[in-house]
Amino acid sequence: MTHYYIIETMQACDKSIVLIGHMAAGKTSLGRHLATRLGLDFVDVDAVIENEAGSSIAHIFAHDGEAKFRGLEYRVLSRLLNDSVKVIATGGGLFAQPKCRALIAQAAISVWLKASVESLASRLTPAEIATRPLLAGKDDKGVVAALQALAKKRDPHYATADITVETDRADVAQAVADTLSALRQYLTQQQPA
Repeated sequence: MTHYYIIETMQACDKSIVLIGHMAAGKTSLGRHLATRLGLDFVDVDAVIENEAGSSIAHIFAHDGEAKFRGLEYRVLSRLLNDSVKVIATGGGLFAQPKCRALIAQAAISVWLKASVESLASRLTPAEIATRPLLAGKDDKGVVAALQALAKKRDPHYATADITVETDRADVAQAVADTLSALRQYLTQQQPA
């Protein structure tokens, strides 16, 4: 019942769900499960960029610069939001861009998957750290310091999301259930009286 209500309401309002948050917050893993539960397509913005560019995010950062990457993010997001209703996972820095926040506010429901720096650091494997442009080459203390700096910079933007779901102690199944519950509550509040 809850899932059908969410699907019908989202289709009626024609808005996708955009998952935001720091790296390792669970956007991709939760996004896949959430999309399956809702019968929607799932798209990861970073995966689309890598596929279309034919290179990794780390390579784009290193050879073309962050500004080029952020431009690619905006164009891909814009295209995805002009398509059918879906669940979209974003890179950690996307929502920190004012034009991306504005686009999401207009055309989607934003969900912040909120996790502490300690949880984020514990989820990142050395292989994952090596592929993250903002963390590559850092030891454990450096990773935590970088995540703290990112949290200080990005959390105020994330806090403006339509919905916040705490993911510190939740496994994927619990995080999906918490997200579905939060979506139902949000959509119920958005209905005209």
